[in-house]
Amino acid sequence: MSNEQVTRYYEALRANYDALSKAMKDATDRGASLSAKLIEEIERGQREALSLGEQLANSPGNAAENYTAVIEATLAAQDRALQLAKDAYGQAEVAGASTSELFEQLFESSRTVGEATLELSRSWMSDNAWSDAWRQGFEAMTSAANAATAGAKSSEKASV
Repeated sequence: MSNEQVTRYYEALRANYDALSKAMKDATDRGASLSAKLIEEIERGQREALSLGEQLANSPGNAAENYTAVIEATLAAQDRALQLAKDAYGQAEVAGASTSELFEQLFESSRTVGEATLELSRSWMSDNAWSDAWRQGFEAMTSAANAATAGAKSSEKASV
């Protein structure tokens, strides 16, 4: 068994783990970014609502100015909601592309792991002194079991 085969096997496994780890970190970062943006927008909306309430309370008789302030606050809230939806959609697009890329990497890496495993097991079987003895013992056991089964069947037929 060569060190090259062992190295190839473990490098392929590491590539799988690295790809999964990167995908998980990226997804966490995207989620944290979107959550931070949501919190920021909620805080901004609360500040604007308090400011609007204060303005309305300070000049309840100024209908034209109050109406304009309410319309501006409503438009700002709609703008924030649309921007947040746009950001969420953008993150979903990135997540879809990342998932696709991850599956491609895992597919290739799994193929490499399978090939390395096959090479490693072949090498192990050819280099291991016990593998030949085990194979010969298994063949002898199978041969003895077949002979015993055949003998039992012929005895059974003779007694009938």
